[in-house]
Amino acid sequence: MSNSLLELSNFSLSVGNKGGKVSILRNVFLKVNAGESIAILGPSGSGKSMLALSIMGLLPDYAIISSHGEILFTKEGGPTADLTKLSRSQWRKFRASKIAMIFQDAASSFNPVRSCGSQIAEILIAHQKLKPVIARSMVFELMDRLGLEQKEAMYRAFPHQLSGGQLQRMMIAMAMIGQPELLIADEATSNLDEKNKAEIVDLLLRIQKDSGCALIYITHDQTEAEKIAGRLLLMNNGQLMELNEGINDDESVTVNAPFVKSVEYRATLQASNIQSSPLITVSSLTKWYKRRNFFGKVYAGVQVLDNVNLQINRGETIGLMGVSGSGKSSFGRLILCLEQADKGRILFKGEELSGLSTSQLRTYRKHFQIVYQNPYNTLNPRMNVLSIVREPLEVHRLFDGYKERNERARDLLLKCGIPEEKHLHYTYQLSGGQRQRVAIARAMILEPEFVVLDECVSSLDDRNRENVLELLHDFKVNQQISYLFIGHDKKLVERFSDRVFFLERGNLIQV
Repeated sequence: MSNSLLELSNFSLSVGNKGGKVSILRNVFLKVNAGESIAILGPSGSGKSMLALSIMGLLPDYAIISSHGEILFTKEGGPTADLTKLSRSQWRKFRASKIAMIFQDAASSFNPVRSCGSQIAEILIAHQKLKPVIARSMVFELMDRLGLEQKEAMYRAFPHQLSGGQLQRMMIAMAMIGQPELLIADEATSNLDEKNKAEIVDLLLRIQKDSGCALIYITHDQTEAEKIAGRLLLMNNGQLMELNEGINDDESVTVNAPFVKSVEYRATLQASNIQSSPLITVSSLTKWYKRRNFFGKVYAGVQVLDNVNLQINRGETIGLMGVSGSGKSSFGRLILCLEQADKGRILFKGEELSGLSTSQLRTYRKHFQIVYQNPYNTLNPRMNVLSIVREPLEVHRLFDGYKERNERARDLLLKCGIPEEKHLHYTYQLSGGQRQRVAIARAMILEPEFVVLDECVSSLDDRNRENVLELLHDFKVNQQISYLFIGHDKKLVERFSDRVFFLERGNLIQV
């Protein structure tokens, strides 16, 4: 067996604020050998991502964090360093060549105002002092090895111009450009469709084998973990344990125990009295994304919607599926007038929204909301949970005074399953499932009539996914809310939706 590369010894981590401390990691022991691949499984909120951020030295500055124990990294042919004691300047050099990470949300890992390729090349320019021309050619060479097509276009593209699968591949290129000895992949496929998931897993397997780096693969999917890793570990309540110990070859490991029942929401919803009057009407909706050079000249374009027509009735859930980059999220944002269509009409209760100014749209905003895929990026980390949910009432000047708004926010958080002792906590002190519940509470506090659910359960484990779906179902039945439910999982979308559509090459096809 190879020599030890990374070793955690009795490592514990807690995060606190005025409301007290929350223990995240408890006496973690972990050893990763050079060239070894391991997988860490566990439910949302068990501490998997915080373990990865601790190893990377990327714990948030705004959090009150205390830790003890050691994280030792033994450089190949060099001395052992305790990562908990590195300065910022030491960390910058260390991350350049020794440890790299592929984050769950690739979009938030790139600077939105710079091209993706230039950000990858920047690593070589800054740390290896290479000339930009040489760095660019090395990026193209790596993109070739990773099987990336249309290299020139992808190099010049901005993050919002790439699909989820393309952006995740560029994220892998950014992580591998420095030839790290240890690669951490944190839920690297959770936001992708099945086809792209399989391709990313195969890609990680290939680059890990070719480069010889060690791999820590964090996931909810046990099948993926077994395919990519030689050793499985389970994180539960901040503690890490081996799954392989005491398990025979003919025995199966059950991570998501106890069994999570899948409720057939669709049958319940079809039995309810869905009103036939249209709430949202979309007519001939067309959208192009045009790529421009520095001088504003269009050099490429992608059509994501081509004369799309759809009617959403009151109390109805429309399911929307499609491969990554097909335009599902764009369609949801266009309906909410968060983006402007090139052509077409959007009617809300018979009144046309397309063409209205920002101030004119403001009066409609409380009637429709959106719950995004990633609550990490949509909840203010400097506000406590109660303030986040109360804020929409303050913006729209609903109810009289702070006390009544605060009481409304408190009651809704309790209804959403957030206990009162967590109301003054910050979002980094909550699990993934709890964060998504806070995001749902913030959307529902205005009692909207239409909500876009954009992959809002894709990053959750099975148990939290069912809990969140049940919560959304309760809101739908009690308040007659209409949903646009965007997802990749066919069985899940069919269970939750009254009608299901597939978006392909800009066309909407009913399933």
